[in-house]
Amino acid sequence: MADFPSITVEQMREVDRLMMEDFHISLLQMMEHAGRNLSEFSLNWLQKKISPKDRYKIVVACGTGNNGGGGMVAARFLAIKGHDIIVVLTGHSEKLKPIPANHWKTLQAMNIQTIEANSTDSIQVYNDSDLIIDAIVGYSLKGELIGVPARVVRDIIQSGKAVVSLDVPSGLNATTGKSSPICIKAVATMTLALPKTGLIIEQARDCTGDVYVADIGVPPVLYAQLGLPAVDLFQSSSIIKL
Repeated sequence: MADFPSITVEQMREVDRLMMEDFHISLLQMMEHAGRNLSEFSLNWLQKKISPKDRYKIVVACGTGNNGGGGMVAARFLAIKGHDIIVVLTGHSEKLKPIPANHWKTLQAMNIQTIEANSTDSIQVYNDSDLIIDAIVGYSLKGELIGVPARVVRDIIQSGKAVVSLDVPSGLNATTGKSSPICIKAVATMTLALPKTGLIIEQARDCTGDVYVADIGVPPVLYAQLGLPAVDLFQSSSIIKL
């Protein structure tokens, strides 16, 4: 859609900074918007592409950073709606950033099944799922996926199950669209605020699948400060397909 400008990783970092410092919109608020939109998007995809049913089996793979926090929020909302949820953390819980760490504790308080993955053992939870949500690495990826995230992505790929990615497919460079040797191949990517430049490059399509953009509450005037069109992109819906 021509109405959507695209932004680089550096510009997105500036959006996040301005949100928190100038507009006093916290990371926690943004994460809640992202996770709730992701839960609704995933259920809509399942109902349209698989088959409507009351209870889906969904595995949410979460990194230890803020992208993982968004995945944990989605897992919480999906569990509240009665779905069978397993959350796989691609690292040790002691490495979680502060806000994702709180979300992790919430999942455990709700008795949602959580697993801490390592770099050597395969986790046999993906094959029976209706959908896998990829919230491992967002726009901050530098270089190639390595360690536990790479192992988890490899297991997800080998499962052959449908994957929906949050913001950016894990393993894809959000600015250049270049993929790591190990990279999620999503059926759909729900990116946040604005499409990253790497998501709209044709060579990235094998990894992104269909690309959607979700509202996380960025004031249009903020974009104007970055020299981008100050328009409300989400007047008709909080999630829009490119």
